[in-house]
Amino acid sequence: MLFHAYYCRERYYDLRFKANGNIDKVAKQVARDFIDGMAWVYRYYSFGPATVLFHDDVHAANTAKMQGSAAGQAGVPEGASWTWTYPHHYAPLIW
Repeated sequence: MLFHAYYCRERYYDLRFKANGNIDKVAKQVARDFIDGMAWVYRYYSFGPATVLFHDDVHAANTAKMQGSAAGQAGVPEGASWTWTYPHHYAPLIW
């Protein structure tokens, strides 16, 4: 049974994500991207669109803060970060 479960996992990542033998590395990245997406949704619906910061927005907010602009002083750019997207077509497996 364990062999079958491992084979299904390997086949899933090879077919869906073009893992080419790097199953563990790809699985970790896909899981991380999925968690980032869930965090984005949680923050958006819990705190509103003005509090969502991801990747480029964090850098922009830090740069604005260093330059002393109004957006940097507030600590949060206006509006939601619509630049972030889940980069895969499929979700990660549980195991």
